[in-house]
Amino acid sequence: MGEIHTEEVVDERFLLRLSKILSDPLRINIFGECNIRETTPRSFREAFGGPSLAKIEQAFVELEQFGWLERVPDAMGPVSDGLDRSYRATRKAIIEESAWSELPASVKSLFTMRVVESLSHRTKEAMKAGTIDARDDAHLTWTGLSLDRQGWEALIARLDALFYSVFEVQEEARERLADSDEEPIVMTVGLLGFESPRR
Repeated sequence: MGEIHTEEVVDERFLLRLSKILSDPLRINIFGECNIRETTPRSFREAFGGPSLAKIEQAFVELEQFGWLERVPDAMGPVSDGLDRSYRATRKAIIEESAWSELPASVKSLFTMRVVESLSHRTKEAMKAGTIDARDDAHLTWTGLSLDRQGWEALIARLDALFYSVFEVQEEARERLADSDEEPIVMTVGLLGFESPRR
């Protein structure tokens, strides 16, 4: 996740809702997974492990109560077991620059920490599973730069444009997958552009 997109005014209600994700690494991982695909509490635990099924189910329910997740209608009728009830994210986890600038420094710091933690978790999982190097065309790079303000703004604009294009590519892929028997490729994309300390 990068920033959080919201049309809401940054007020106490929004901060409360946001805190429900940020205060718990389990919730932020569930929310991230439900942004990728429909997920059940049972399938989440099978894929990622973690605490008891009851605690994972409770985290799903809490995210639904605060409007971050919604239940997916079951075509086969109601599901009796809540552990097998599918959920999906109701919105992307993106905070626009105008809203980000209004957040307290403590909330920004916590959000940034959770983003880095969740990306680190997904990276470690891919390394453990051996999928991180499974494809020859995977992209893994980072570089340090020295820029003036114009260069910084130009590069951030390009990163933002690339970030939003990711969702366009995903939507196009979903439409093609719906009409094919192709197995989806689960992919993690991480974009970071931040000021480093002077040496």
